[in-house]
Amino acid sequence: MTEKEIKIEQFHSVRPTKYPLVEHLEIKQELSRERLTYEMSLMLTLRSSNDSDSSRLVLSFSKVRNLKLNPENAEISFSLLLILPMNEGWEDVSFRVFNDEQNVEFSFFCDDFEANLVDSQGTIV
Repeated sequence: MTEKEIKIEQFHSVRPTKYPLVEHLEIKQELSRERLTYEMSLMLTLRSSNDSDSSRLVLSFSKVRNLKLNPENAEISFSLLLILPMNEGWEDVSFRVFNDEQNVEFSFFCDDFEANLVDSQGTIV
């Protein structure tokens, strides 16, 4: 199994469809010291629609490109967030991330990502 496939497998193992509601969305743009260009990162904290579940799914993406976000209203939810490996070809692009439902346009490409379940104290479970 490739490193990309392992990351995708780990993402699916945390059952992302269980966490559809966006609790926190953070986008950062920082100057890369190595390349003297700007790089974008994105962190997404998702919670369950079950109020008794205090765990959160925290997704961190690096070198984000072509970000599109166009929600229909103020509440953002992703009932089917997908992360797919990309074929070689674009520099610093390894994954495509998108919401496969029509209620929120959300998509981008990234070089790398991490997916972690955290408890109410922020400890990785």
